Amino acid sequence: LTKKEIALSKPKLDEDYIFVSNRTKENIDHLVDAIYGHLYKTNRIHSLKIPFDQGQLYSRLKENNTILETRYDNDGTFVRAILTPEQASFYKEYMVTGTNTDSNNKIA
Repeated sequence: LTKKEIALSKPKLDEDYIFVSNRTKENIDHLVDAIYGHLYKTNRIHSLKIPFDQGQLYSRLKENNTILETRYDNDGTFVRAILTPEQASFYKEYMVTGTNTDSNNKIA
């Protein structure tokens, strides 16, 4: 190998590493996805039905979480949000099950 070939070749790395180039922006998106997936690997998408008289819970949810969907029904506010396990435990009584929920979906 010449010096130029060595300089231009990508290093062989284990799966815990990502080759990233700031100059060409190569694999920046993969790096961001990997960081997000590592930091938030226990978070899940949950579907909740918050009664209208519990508006403070909905406000708290909006302040502290990523809301994916909000729908106002006759009996309350339907929300799909990304929750940590601790938050899921807190909102457990408001979780809904059925075909429209993604409560077991991983985020990354």
